[in-house]
Amino acid sequence: YHTNDWNHFNAISINDNNKIYLSSRTWSEFYIIEWRSDRDILYRWGNPQNYGRGGPEEQILDANHGVYEIPYGFPGGGNILVFNNRTNQTSFGNLFSSVIELTPEIDENGSYYIEEGEPFGPNEIVWQYENGFHSGSQSGAFRLPNGNTLVTVAQELYIFEVTSDKEIVWEYNSPNGMIPRATKYGSEYFFKAGDL
Repeated sequence: YHTNDWNHFNAISINDNNKIYLSSRTWSEFYIIEWRSDRDILYRWGNPQNYGRGGPEEQILDANHGVYEIPYGFPGGGNILVFNNRTNQTSFGNLFSSVIELTPEIDENGSYYIEEGEPFGPNEIVWQYENGFHSGSQSGAFRLPNGNTLVTVAQELYIFEVTSDKEIVWEYNSPNGMIPRATKYGSEYFFKAGDL
Protein backbone atom coordinates (compact mmCIF):
# COMPACT_ATOMS: atom_id res chain seq x y z
CA TYR A 1 0.00 0.00 0.00
CA HIS A 2 1.05 3.56 -0.59
CA THR A 3 1.93 5.58 2.50
CA ASN A 4 -1.16 7.75 1.95
CA ASP A 5 -3.35 4.64 2.38
CA TRP A 6 -1.65 3.00 5.35
CA ASN A 7 -4.95 2.25 7.15
CA HIS A 8 -7.06 1.41 4.08
CA PHE A 9 -10.46 1.65 5.74
CA ASN A 10 -12.93 -0.13 3.46
CA ALA A 11 -16.23 0.06 5.34
CA ILE A 12 -17.95 2.37 7.78
CA SER A 13 -21.22 1.74 9.58
CA ILE A 14 -23.01 3.74 12.30
CA ASN A 15 -25.48 2.09 14.66
CA ASP A 16 -28.41 3.60 16.59
CA ASN A 17 -26.22 4.17 19.67
CA ASN A 18 -23.85 6.49 17.80
CA LYS A 19 -21.08 3.95 17.54
CA ILE A 20 -18.99 3.91 14.38
CA TYR A 21 -17.72 0.61 12.98
CA LEU A 22 -14.58 0.78 10.81
CA SER A 23 -12.93 -2.06 8.89
CA SER A 24 -9.22 -1.82 8.08
CA ARG A 25 -7.93 -4.12 5.36
CA THR A 26 -4.29 -3.26 5.98
CA TRP A 27 -4.37 -3.88 9.74
CA SER A 28 -6.66 -6.93 9.42
CA GLU A 29 -9.00 -5.83 12.19
CA PHE A 30 -12.07 -3.72 12.80
CA TYR A 31 -12.70 -0.94 15.29
CA ILE A 32 -15.62 0.58 17.17
CA ILE A 33 -15.38 4.23 18.14
CA GLU A 34 -17.99 6.52 19.65
CA TRP A 35 -19.49 9.32 17.56
CA ARG A 36 -18.75 12.85 18.86
CA SER A 37 -16.63 11.77 21.77
CA ASP A 38 -13.14 12.43 23.02
CA ARG A 39 -12.69 8.72 23.57
CA ASP A 40 -10.43 6.69 21.37
CA ILE A 41 -11.03 3.13 20.21
CA LEU A 42 -13.75 1.45 22.30
CA TYR A 43 -13.22 -2.01 20.82
CA ARG A 44 -11.08 -3.71 18.22
CA TRP A 45 -10.96 -7.31 17.04
CA GLY A 46 -9.22 -9.55 14.55
CA ASN A 47 -5.48 -8.94 14.95
CA PRO A 48 -4.38 -8.25 18.54
CA GLN A 49 -0.68 -8.18 17.65
CA ASN A 50 -1.38 -4.63 16.37
CA TYR A 51 -1.72 -3.46 19.97
CA GLY A 52 0.81 -5.78 21.61
CA ARG A 53 -1.66 -8.35 22.97
CA GLY A 54 -0.73 -11.40 20.89
CA GLY A 55 1.27 -12.77 18.01
CA PRO A 56 0.50 -14.15 14.55
CA GLU A 57 -1.21 -17.20 16.08
CA GLU A 58 -3.90 -14.94 17.59
CA GLN A 59 -4.66 -13.20 14.29
CA ILE A 60 -8.10 -14.20 12.97
CA LEU A 61 -8.90 -11.61 10.31
CA ASP A 62 -6.89 -11.10 7.13
CA ALA A 63 -7.71 -8.18 4.80
CA ASN A 64 -11.29 -8.04 6.12
CA HIS A 65 -14.18 -6.05 4.64
CA GLY A 66 -17.76 -4.97 5.36
CA VAL A 67 -18.05 -4.91 9.16
CA TYR A 68 -21.44 -3.97 10.59
CA GLU A 69 -23.65 -4.49 13.63
CA ILE A 70 -26.68 -6.72 13.06
CA PRO A 71 -29.80 -4.58 13.69
CA TYR A 72 -31.75 -5.26 16.87
CA GLY A 73 -34.94 -7.13 16.01
CA PHE A 74 -33.04 -9.33 13.55
CA PRO A 75 -31.74 -12.75 14.65
CA GLY A 76 -28.34 -12.08 16.21
CA GLY A 77 -29.20 -8.42 16.82
CA GLY A 78 -26.26 -6.55 18.36
CA ASN A 79 -23.72 -9.09 17.10
CA ILE A 80 -21.13 -8.12 14.51
CA LEU A 81 -20.72 -9.56 11.00
CA VAL A 82 -17.48 -9.24 9.02
CA PHE A 83 -16.19 -10.72 5.76
CA ASN A 84 -12.77 -12.32 6.29
CA ASN A 85 -11.05 -12.20 2.89
CA ARG A 86 -7.89 -14.14 3.79
CA THR A 87 -5.56 -12.60 1.25
CA ASN A 88 -2.08 -12.72 2.75
CA GLN A 89 -2.27 -16.34 3.92
CA THR A 90 0.30 -15.66 6.63
CA SER A 91 -1.18 -17.98 9.25
CA PHE A 92 -4.40 -19.54 8.01
CA GLY A 93 -3.35 -22.52 5.91
CA ASN A 94 -6.23 -22.32 3.43
CA LEU A 95 -7.28 -20.23 0.47
CA PHE A 96 -10.93 -19.63 1.38
CA SER A 97 -12.74 -16.54 2.60
CA SER A 98 -15.35 -16.72 5.35
CA VAL A 99 -18.13 -14.78 7.04
CA ILE A 100 -17.76 -14.40 10.82
CA GLU A 101 -20.39 -13.43 13.39
CA LEU A 102 -19.22 -12.53 16.89
CA THR A 103 -20.55 -11.08 20.13
CA PRO A 104 -18.24 -8.53 21.82
CA GLU A 105 -17.70 -9.06 25.54
CA ILE A 106 -19.43 -6.35 27.63
CA ASP A 107 -18.82 -5.68 31.34
CA GLU A 108 -21.39 -4.82 34.04
CA ASN A 109 -21.08 -1.09 33.17
CA GLY A 110 -21.91 -1.67 29.51
CA SER A 111 -18.33 -1.09 28.34
CA TYR A 112 -16.35 -3.40 26.08
CA TYR A 113 -14.40 -5.75 28.33
CA ILE A 114 -10.68 -6.38 27.99
CA GLU A 115 -8.64 -8.26 30.56
CA GLU A 116 -5.27 -6.86 31.60
CA GLY A 117 -2.57 -8.14 29.24
CA GLU A 118 -5.09 -9.97 27.05
CA PRO A 119 -6.70 -9.03 23.70
CA PHE A 120 -10.32 -8.06 23.28
CA GLY A 121 -12.59 -11.11 23.17
CA PRO A 122 -14.39 -13.14 22.29
CA ASN A 123 -12.18 -16.16 21.78
CA GLU A 124 -15.12 -18.09 20.36
CA ILE A 125 -17.22 -16.90 17.44
CA VAL A 126 -21.01 -17.27 17.27
CA TRP A 127 -21.27 -18.38 13.64
CA GLN A 128 -18.96 -18.79 10.68
CA TYR A 129 -19.66 -19.71 7.09
CA GLU A 130 -16.92 -20.97 4.79
CA ASN A 131 -17.66 -23.07 1.74
CA GLY A 132 -14.94 -22.84 -0.90
CA PHE A 133 -15.48 -19.21 -1.97
CA HIS A 134 -12.72 -16.60 -2.07
CA SER A 135 -12.29 -12.93 -2.81
CA GLY A 136 -9.03 -11.16 -2.15
CA SER A 137 -10.72 -7.77 -2.01
CA GLN A 138 -14.04 -6.04 -1.31
CA SER A 139 -17.07 -8.31 -0.49
CA GLY A 140 -19.38 -8.31 2.53
CA ALA A 141 -22.23 -9.91 4.42
CA PHE A 142 -25.53 -8.65 5.86
CA ARG A 143 -28.04 -10.32 8.17
CA LEU A 144 -31.59 -10.40 6.83
CA PRO A 145 -34.79 -10.10 8.93
CA ASN A 146 -35.52 -13.82 8.44
CA GLY A 147 -32.17 -14.78 10.03
CA ASN A 148 -30.43 -15.66 6.78
CA THR A 149 -27.22 -13.94 5.72
CA LEU A 150 -26.66 -12.30 2.33
CA VAL A 151 -23.06 -12.75 1.20
CA THR A 152 -21.25 -11.03 -1.69
CA VAL A 153 -18.03 -12.59 -2.97
CA ALA A 154 -16.81 -9.71 -5.10
CA GLN A 155 -14.05 -11.21 -7.22
CA GLU A 156 -16.05 -14.35 -7.97
CA LEU A 157 -19.03 -12.19 -9.08
CA TYR A 158 -21.14 -14.28 -6.71
CA ILE A 159 -24.02 -13.42 -4.35
CA PHE A 160 -25.86 -15.94 -2.20
CA GLU A 161 -28.23 -16.17 0.75
CA VAL A 162 -27.38 -18.75 3.41
CA THR A 163 -29.37 -19.94 6.44
CA SER A 164 -28.05 -20.19 10.00
CA ASP A 165 -27.83 -23.95 9.33
CA LYS A 166 -25.51 -23.17 6.40
CA GLU A 167 -27.92 -24.11 3.60
CA ILE A 168 -27.86 -21.90 0.49
CA VAL A 169 -31.37 -20.59 -0.28
CA TRP A 170 -30.54 -18.91 -3.58
CA GLU A 171 -27.50 -17.74 -5.47
CA TYR A 172 -26.62 -15.43 -8.34
CA ASN A 173 -23.55 -15.41 -10.56
CA SER A 174 -23.04 -12.12 -12.37
CA PRO A 175 -22.17 -12.56 -16.05
CA ASN A 176 -19.77 -9.62 -15.88
CA GLY A 177 -18.58 -6.82 -13.64
CA MET A 178 -17.38 -7.20 -10.06
CA ILE A 179 -20.01 -6.58 -7.36
CA PRO A 180 -18.35 -4.91 -4.36
CA ARG A 181 -21.19 -5.52 -1.86
CA ALA A 182 -24.89 -6.22 -2.36
CA THR A 183 -27.95 -5.50 -0.21
CA LYS A 184 -31.33 -7.24 -0.38
CA TYR A 185 -34.63 -5.38 0.05
CA GLY A 186 -38.10 -6.81 0.53
CA SER A 187 -41.05 -5.64 -1.56
CA GLU A 188 -42.29 -3.52 1.36
CA TYR A 189 -39.25 -1.28 0.84
CA PHE A 190 -40.56 -0.24 -2.58
CA PHE A 191 -44.32 -0.29 -2.08
CA LYS A 192 -46.73 0.99 0.54
CA ALA A 193 -49.12 -1.63 1.89
CA GLY A 194 -52.03 -0.01 0.00
CA ASP A 195 -50.16 -0.20 -3.31
CA LEU A 196 -49.74 -3.96 -3.30
